[in-house]
Amino acid sequence: MQKYGKDLAVIISQWRDIVGYDMAQKCVPHAIRRNRNYTILELAVDPAFSTDIYYAQDQLMHHIAIYLACQPIDKIHITKHPMPAQKKIELPTKMPNILAENTLDAALQRLKYHLER
Repeated sequence: MQKYGKDLAVIISQWRDIVGYDMAQKCVPHAIRRNRNYTILELAVDPAFSTDIYYAQDQLMHHIAIYLACQPIDKIHITKHPMPAQKKIELPTKMPNILAENTLDAALQRLKYHLER
């Protein structure tokens, strides 16, 4: 635990930032276990999305590795558990309506908006 102790705590505390808002509503880290050979992330997963999360395990571990700049998780263990209702995040009403989300102009407008806040 000494080697990745702080990183493992970050996984739990920054879960939504690591995997994204949509994925964070479907699963949450329940615990992190270590044995001699592996570090296992235990996820509590909404039963309706358990198959999706099962097939996204590699992607989740990749997101964690990118966020932490290391690979602290070797395996993911999925436990079906109903997720509590969460508040939806609403965008501010002043944010400009951007039609072409993937263009450079749209990105610059979003950046300008956030810098002016």
